[in-house]
Amino acid sequence: MRLVVGTWNLREGGDDGRLLQQLDLLTGAEVEPVDAWLFQEAQHWDADGHRLLHLAARRLDMSARVLIPSAHHGCHLAMLVREHPDLRVVRERHDRAAPWWHALGHLELHADGKIVHLLNLHLAPSAPAVRLLEAQTLGLFRSWPVIAAGDYNAYPLGPLPDPAAIPANDKVHRKLDQDAARAVHAAGLTDVGAALGDTTPTVGHDEPGALAYRCDRVHSTLPPASFAGYQVLSPRGLSDHCPVIASFDLPTHPEPEWRA
Repeated sequence: MRLVVGTWNLREGGDDGRLLQQLDLLTGAEVEPVDAWLFQEAQHWDADGHRLLHLAARRLDMSARVLIPSAHHGCHLAMLVREHPDLRVVRERHDRAAPWWHALGHLELHADGKIVHLLNLHLAPSAPAVRLLEAQTLGLFRSWPVIAAGDYNAYPLGPLPDPAAIPANDKVHRKLDQDAARAVHAAGLTDVGAALGDTTPTVGHDEPGALAYRCDRVHSTLPPASFAGYQVLSPRGLSDHCPVIASFDLPTHPEPEWRA
């Protein structure tokens, strides 16, 4: 079975007009059909009876939808899944306690008879120490079949940019801290984009002189042989982050760790 997961930081949730354009982008002909979307900064989606959440689910043809309140700034997390006989949401297992700055979105899925844990992440925007704690906490999922996607808010593993190209900005310099990326790797989660050779930056495109890097990523404890595809979409001015889509070919016969 192929499982396709997408993630996007929507930038303040979008009003009706911008959100509709964002949803049109995600349903375009050039976009691989996605089974589950994980959104960050779903601001205002809790208003008016979760109207924007239901609007997004309807436009994306997603039958399951959940909004996880953020502890800071109203940057809620949204998770939408297109259920069918081989893909079902089993339960919600979200975490809004420390160390999560916003929250941890967590859905347990039945995918072709196997359990897969889907995590929606939005790590702390300005505090490397908090990001490190969040990343270290992912070690709790080491032995589980996990897909962890979202806004990691800091540089991935790999070479850092030329110092001369880095804006003289303290917040930008805090984004260069790679301790959280090292902790995610130590927790057993593989960077899917890096594994497939796609290192396209996902931020830095909307502001002259901004730091361009892979802020938005998909990591997984699944076997790298299951990584089937990776795509970074152009946001066309609709967000300061790019949407990212990762595809997985799940094993036909589950190994023991798939029963977590």
